[in-house]
Formats: sequence, C-alpha cells, structure tokens
Amino acid sequence: MWEKRIKKVLVGSMIVGVVVLGGCTLDQDKKTGSVKETNIRVGDWNRYDSDRMGFEIDYPESWIYTENFDEFEGNIIFFDKDDKAEEKSKYGEVEVIVEHDLDMFSPQDRYEPYKRSEDGEDYHAMDFEHQYDSNLRGYSKIVKGDNSVYVISFYGSKDDDTIQALFEKFNRSFSYQTREVRKPNISLDNEMVQERTENWSKYTDDKNKFSVKYPDYLDVIETPEGTLFATEERYDAMAAYREKSILLTVSSNEEPLEEIVHKEISGIQAGNGMGLYTEEIDVNGSKAIFIGGHYDYFGGLITKIYLKKGSKLFVLEARAVIYDGWSKEKEFAEDEFAFFYHTLESNSDCGKEYISKEHDFSVCYPENWTVNDDGFIILMQDEIGQEYLTKNEDERGDWPGYTVKIEIVDEKFEDYIFSEKENKDIRLDENNQPYVNSPYEIKVGKLIGLNEPDLVYIKFEDKVIKITSLAEEKELREIVESFTEVK
Repeated sequence: MWEKRIKKVLVGSMIVGVVVLGGCTLDQDKKTGSVKETNIRVGDWNRYDSDRMGFEIDYPESWIYTENFDEFEGNIIFFDKDDKAEEKSKYGEVEVIVEHDLDMFSPQDRYEPYKRSEDGEDYHAMDFEHQYDSNLRGYSKIVKGDNSVYVISFYGSKDDDTIQALFEKFNRSFSYQTREVRKPNISLDNEMVQERTENWSKYTDDKNKFSVKYPDYLDVIETPEGTLFATEERYDAMAAYREKSILLTVSSNEEPLEEIVHKEISGIQAGNGMGLYTEEIDVNGSKAIFIGGHYDYFGGLITKIYLKKGSKLFVLEARAVIYDGWSKEKEFAEDEFAFFYHTLESNSDCGKEYISKEHDFSVCYPENWTVNDDGFIILMQDEIGQEYLTKNEDERGDWPGYTVKIEIVDEKFEDYIFSEKENKDIRLDENNQPYVNSPYEIKVGKLIGLNEPDLVYIKFEDKVIKITSLAEEKELREIVESFTEVK
C-alpha cells in the first residue's frame, strides 16, 4: 500500500489541485448555487477545518492552499499566494495517512530523519534538507489521531530564520478529531438498473443457481475462490494487478447475516484504522449489507456486498487499482458495482441449501430446519434439533424425529457394499447387484440400494452417500431429489 500512498502524495505535491484564495475555502452548494465560507479567522492567521480528514490547523492570512485528498488520505499544502505553486519559497503541509497504530507506521520508509519522542507519542525531524530541493530546509512532526496518522511539516529557504518559528506555530495549532464517514449513493430503482445494464452480458451459474449481468469490458474467469469479473492483467514494479475486478463467491452459512458482516468489519477496521460505512439494502427481494470503501494492503479500493438466500451466502467484492485518481476508483468500486449487484438473481427453489465444497454436492432442506456439520451432516427441525444438540452426548439417546443424517463414506464401492450386505443394510438382486426399489428421482449420482424407506444410498463419483432418515417421506423425497453436484 505504501507504493500507492507515495504516488498520491507526490502527485499532490507537484500538481495544483483545488486552489483556494483569500485564506478560506469557498464551498458551492450544488442545489442552491450559493457559496459559503468554511474557515474561521484566527488573529493574523486563518483556520482550516476538515471534518472529512479529521483535523484543523492555522495558516498565515495571506496564504492559499491546494488539496489532494481522496476519501481516505492525501495531503494539503499551504503557501504564499504570491509564490508559484511549483516554485514555493516556503510552505506548510499536512499529510493524512490511514493507519490505526503509530507503531505500524514506519518513518524509516520516509526521507526525513525522524526520531521518536521520549513519551513515544509522536516523531520529530528538525532542520533537515528538503528531499527534492537542496535550497530548502524543513521541520516535521508525525502525530497519531483516532484513526489516521498526520504528518505536519514546514519548509523554507535555508537563509530564512523564521521557518522554525512558523513551524512551531503551525504545529501548535494542529488538532484532530474523529473523522466523518462519507455516505455513498447506492440506492437504485429498477428502472435505473434496467436502463444502465440493458446491453450488459449475462452470466449464469447452473451449479450455484444464480445469474448476474456484467459490462462487456470485463472478462469472466473461474478461480478457486469464485467467479472473477475483471479487466486484463497489468504489471508494475511490484506485481501483476487488475485495474477493475469483482469477485463473486457462494458458500453455505447458517450464521445470521449481521454476525457475518460484523466479523468482517472488525477485521477490516483493525487493519485499516478507519470506521466503515455500512448500509442494509434490498437486492431483488433479498436482504443485503453493503460495506463501504476501504483500501487493502496492496492499494486497492475495496467495497463489498453480503447477501443471503436461505443458508446460501453470496459475497461480492469490487476492487479498483487506478493510479490516475481516487474518483475513477470510486466510479467503479462504488457506482458501477451498485448496478452489478442489483442484477444478481438467485434461481434456487430451495427453502435452505447446504453446500459441501469438500464433497462437491449441495442439498436442499426445509426452511424451518437447521444443519449441524460435525463429522457428518445432520438436518433437523429447528426446535427439535436445538433441544437435542444442547444435551450431553451420553444423554442424547436415539435421534429425534424430523431428522435426516447424511454420511460420506470414502471406502471403495465394492468393499462398502460387501460390508453393508453383511449388515443386511443393502439388499442384492439375483445378479448380486444392489437392489433398487425407490420412488426417488435423483439429479446426480446413482441410487445403489434401498432397504427401507428411511435408508437411502447414493453412489456419488468415488464416494457413497448414506442417508438415514426419521423425517416424513415427503420431506425425505425433497431432500434426496435435491442433491446437486457442485464443483
């Protein structure tokens, strides 16, 4: 991520972004067209205040400034309005860097000769030569805020005796506060989605029973993690990367959606140092939770959607790495991504669905049932199942009613059939083959034997799936006939 941070800071230092005259920011209200002043006069200095970046600082009255902030970090430079932006005789700078822990921030990666203060609260670099202009000297301080690191610096000519005093006043006036989290616009109606995605291509996953539309400039790539919609690979000095990508993964998860997202957010915030914007939204009749933009370690802007259909969990992650600017990253990872996930449709007619990636199958079960995967798969009615599973193992006794037990047997088919024949669990016909007398029609595998209505065997690739049931025949039929291969 440092590579991207450095690029952004250098661009901000060399190119004039938003120039503000007269020592104040003039913000135009897009709805009314009116202009409002957001900075406060402080003696012969003015006050700069940024809720979005989470800090305030004073600067000389006759100075102006340029800002180069994306949603999370960047820098602002204050300089005399009579100086040219690229040839400043002296200037102050505040860099904002996302980092939750000052110990994780490495001043050794920077040019300035920083030393840590005795109390360990900040770093100082005093009277050092400017990295790019040997005629300038500088003073700098690194301060940890609530969720960011701030680098406060002041530079001027070597023969200017006022630089240190200006830095000390500049530094003393600095204060930080908790940063505001921007609310993205992700509310889309059906008409907007249909109009925007009318000419997009459609991807259908028959195994996981969903479809989604995507723009034609993205390629579709099947990966071990899931389906990737992405631009072609590019290469920089560090590694290969894709400017734009969306990874869509599908899994079985019984946890409530809010708990799943809470764990994800906790992990992101611990590593990213920032509060994240989240919003519960509706995606084609299903509850989903949006996680707002944050940067990963390699400098990619990430947004996510978590969506559940029964027990099936969809996770969609958009990622943008576009060095031209944050606005283009936001345009993809936030705006275009919203249209993408609003086209997601699940085609499953399951009440709930259990997916076993280890054994390459999925199976449906009733909406009011639960699943327990502990060496073998247990499907059971919620109320009965919860009561049964809360008992100690030696107190449980026989399996309760409304229960289906699924066992995966990895033995060779012939060996397993022989052992089951001895146990009289499988009947053989006159040709010494498993006798099948079943009302069930299965989509995958092969029914290899049926001794009683509540005992079903399915030959599935090199495995045998044994289903023992205490459920009603109708429910057992629905479960057995829903078996689907998942790769």
